[in-house]
Amino acid sequence: MSVIGAGRLNDRIEIWYLDVQTTEYGDTHEEWKFAANARAMVDHTGGNLSVENHELWNSYTKNFTVRIHTDVRDTDRIKYNNHWYRIITIDIDRARQTKIIQTELVNE
Repeated sequence: MSVIGAGRLNDRIEIWYLDVQTTEYGDTHEEWKFAANARAMVDHTGGNLSVENHELWNSYTKNFTVRIHTDVRDTDRIKYNNHWYRIITIDIDRARQTKIIQTELVNE
């Protein structure tokens, strides 16, 4: 297996991290902050539209394939096409020098 070609990483994604700050009174304030842009290959792996607790629920999943040196953690979020995705797992493919990030659409 060879290294993935740069032409296949044709989508741009944004990686965001959660910044938690504690005030002097012990309250916490959470804020999502921009971390980096990355080039990725995006695969739509499944989706479902259902009703739970009288609410419409979209459970779409996507895989984002990025270069192995991309700094991303499983606590981060990915923004792609104005939608937010929660990271489920990050798998490293050393033979292709890539990370495969499995995500699901955030319904908040």
